[in-house]
Amino acid sequence: MKIAPFVAAVSAQLPDLGNFDLSNFDLSQFGLGPAVNLEVPVPDAVVADDFVAPGADDERYFFTQAATTSTTTTTTTQTLPQGNACWKCDQMTYDKCSSEGTLEVCEKGDKDCCFVEIRETAQSLQQLCTGCKDKNACENLRDENFVGTNQINHQCRPDYRQQMIGRFNRSVQSVCRQCFTTCDSANPTASKCFGNHGTKGSHHQFTMPFSAKGSLYDWNGYYRGADVKGMGIPIGAAVATSAAVKTAIEASTGTGTSLVDNVYFQEVAGQNDNDAKLYPGSAATANLYWGLQGASRAWWESDLKAIQSRVTTAGGATTAANLNNQP
Repeated sequence: MKIAPFVAAVSAQLPDLGNFDLSNFDLSQFGLGPAVNLEVPVPDAVVADDFVAPGADDERYFFTQAATTSTTTTTTTQTLPQGNACWKCDQMTYDKCSSEGTLEVCEKGDKDCCFVEIRETAQSLQQLCTGCKDKNACENLRDENFVGTNQINHQCRPDYRQQMIGRFNRSVQSVCRQCFTTCDSANPTASKCFGNHGTKGSHHQFTMPFSAKGSLYDWNGYYRGADVKGMGIPIGAAVATSAAVKTAIEASTGTGTSLVDNVYFQEVAGQNDNDAKLYPGSAATANLYWGLQGASRAWWESDLKAIQSRVTTAGGATTAANLNNQP
């Protein structure tokens, strides 16, 4: 639009500014009259791609209140399938494993085995890890415990003499791994779940009398710590008061080859709460566990799944031979 003609036209039509009236003002000659179609064409590309429909941020531009959408949250409780589960944790203490761990349902290829790994430095637990693992993968890791003939180079050094003797041994970490049977996720308390409960913070713990009864173990005289109170692997059997295996567990030989040396009773307050090598008083509470610390090389090399299967097949009854025999 040219400004000069527009100003001239306005001056001609409004000679008397004192009676300023726009009711008869004619702007049609400038393309601004009411007869002119002012529709501005919008390119197709803009319509198709660039137009944003009004949404949650409209109030920023139009000062409108955003619409409120009501939602209903439905809580679904997971029903775990029976069997094929492991307690899962990766912590630095037994207590944390109990309070921070979860019951894990194993997936497909992992469903046939639970895996456990402990790391110790200078006779002290540094890390505990357990969960689902494919049986072949677990056994391959277990086979890494003792590679070669030089014990100093072994990854797993469960004999506490090996963790203290030598210039570098006190700073070198011992890493030991084992495999055991999965548990029934629908009833973890009565099955073989690690710690034997399957709920946070309520696992059975038992005292391994390392300092009080060092003579029961090969490394007697070389252990510098206190008794260890920890969780263990349920064997899947309870022992009767009259069973010979009861006496064998209480009077472990410390030969390094007897797996009974690493078997403990369920700890019951007021009965054997400071020494899980002692019988708790009745078969109802005499469940058996394997400990994770202080065990012999023979135990770390053994097939725990085969032992658990053998004990279960025997209807829960066990003997020292059942606990020691290897397939």
